[in-house]
Amino acid sequence: MNERTQASPGCDNIVSAEIGLWEEIVGALAQVLDVLGAGMHMVWLRLFALVVEGGPPSDGSWKLLFIDKDDARLEPAGDLVGLGLEATGERLRERFGDKVAISAIGPGGELLYRTAGITHMDNDRHLTRISARGGLGAVMGSKRLKAVVFDQPEANRPDVVDPELFKATSKRYIKALQEHPLTSVGYPVYGTAGMVNLCNTVGGLPTRNFSAGRFEGAEAISGETIHDLNKSRGGNTTHACMPGMLMHQRLVRQRIYVQHVNTYNLVDKHI
Repeated sequence: MNERTQASPGCDNIVSAEIGLWEEIVGALAQVLDVLGAGMHMVWLRLFALVVEGGPPSDGSWKLLFIDKDDARLEPAGDLVGLGLEATGERLRERFGDKVAISAIGPGGELLYRTAGITHMDNDRHLTRISARGGLGAVMGSKRLKAVVFDQPEANRPDVVDPELFKATSKRYIKALQEHPLTSVGYPVYGTAGMVNLCNTVGGLPTRNFSAGRFEGAEAISGETIHDLNKSRGGNTTHACMPGMLMHQRLVRQRIYVQHVNTYNLVDKHI
């Protein structure tokens, strides 16, 4: 199981981490790319790859991996076993401070469910961002690894080879986002859930385990419907996924997060 990152602080929407694995427990090779708080912290720590090898501890105990600027160490995590993600995040922030980034599994990963993912902290410090495909959570669970905690160093801005070129390119990129109708209006208003009707029109939804490309209930879970419902209830219709993001692509209502198209709108039709 390995995780690698690429990040460019100061440029909108360029913080990503890719998690890959080959494990017999899920019987497949999987790679998942997502936008994560953990990705930025890894870069701040000058950590561009993290590889976890081998099986669980010989005594069967649960561990967490804590990484700071000086060291990486395994610590006991038995008190976290059985906890949901909200409780896991709260307990880890109490233990390590509120500036850390966390990647963790819930009870599904502990029980080796092949549908389990690895969750990461969002912009509000909650474990809601999920690397959902490939059974990644089961792989962490098979190693008895409940969480990976990344400390935030005091000096955290990576060096830029050509600061002036980077600044000019970032401005040009941001200008393009602000001028394009999809990224200036579509995503900010409807979130990535706005892709549901489009995907349904072109037959791109994985309905009933990819047995069909269209879903008869698509309109009811579309970005347009969710936006109107949230607005009628006084909810927040736009929300940034990560610090500094121009496109507020996520819809929020009373701490219930409607996630991105790949972990909500497209997966929802499987069930």
